[in-house]
Amino acid sequence: MPIDVTGIPSVDASLALDPSSRRSRTRLRITANPLPTASLGYIGRTWRLTSLDRRKFSGTLTIPYRRSELGWVQEDTLRMFRFSGTRETWEILSDSSVVGETQTAVAAKVDRPGTYILIGITAHPLLRPLLCRWLRIPISSSDSLRPSAQCTSN
Repeated sequence: MPIDVTGIPSVDASLALDPSSRRSRTRLRITANPLPTASLGYIGRTWRLTSLDRRKFSGTLTIPYRRSELGWVQEDTLRMFRFSGTRETWEILSDSSVVGETQTAVAAKVDRPGTYILIGITAHPLLRPLLCRWLRIPISSSDSLRPSAQCTSN
């Protein structure tokens, strides 16, 4: 049985507020994945970012991961997603990307509270083309349904 880590304070992920948002108070905590069965390619933990004083804010959210968590997921395809409660789906943050010299974190600009996770493309040859389309990552093969089709990096 998995251990419930909901509400445990974050020691891994971080939010670097932009200078214009320095007075905002935010909190970043581990939470439960709201769509665990619809998160193929999901790795790591689910993070809940809240505004404690309801001020507008903007900054860079950085979520680390361990290479041991990747499994079939190809590291260079990891992107950050925000949960849309109204549409009950994950929405990609278009500027998210793997960062750092060791490439063990994904960062993206954020400007609102929400639930955030990392999702990547599986290296499994049959699932990869479908996930490339879903994540809107260009496919290098002209026939995207072939098992050998590859996502290209942005």
